[in-house]
Amino acid sequence: MVIYGSRAVHINSVQSETTTCESCDSRGSLTINIFRKHAHIFWIPFFPFSKIGESECSHCKNVLEPKEMPEQLKREYDSIKSVSKGPVWQFAGLGLVAILIVYGNYASGINEKEELEYLNTPLTGDVYKYKTETGDYSTLKVVSVSAKYMTKN
Repeated sequence: MVIYGSRAVHINSVQSETTTCESCDSRGSLTINIFRKHAHIFWIPFFPFSKIGESECSHCKNVLEPKEMPEQLKREYDSIKSVSKGPVWQFAGLGLVAILIVYGNYASGINEKEELEYLNTPLTGDVYKYKTETGDYSTLKVVSVSAKYMTKN
């Protein structure tokens, strides 16, 4: 079972001093809130994908979505939204994936070195798997080792 979804995180709030609430006609009581949504898997945030917001009157508690805002408030909302930056931790999942890829490449390189060392220094009793020209796999067992064919790199 994979748990995935999206979540919004509050990133900025600004009190509007110039706009009047359309519901109660109080001036300077509107607060513009900006949120940034991110995708997550198992509650680990992977990447942000949008910014959303709302305005709320501190006097009458009326909440307006951007499409409901009057033109002046909408312009103010857009300018605040454009300068609001979200937290870096919303990229934590991408960072974890990058670390896993780097570790996988590192571990693969170490495995290749160990395999080359194993092939260059055969011992009696070693078993080697190899692929034939027809695409089948077979094995070879080292019965004895002589110094005649051994070369040092």
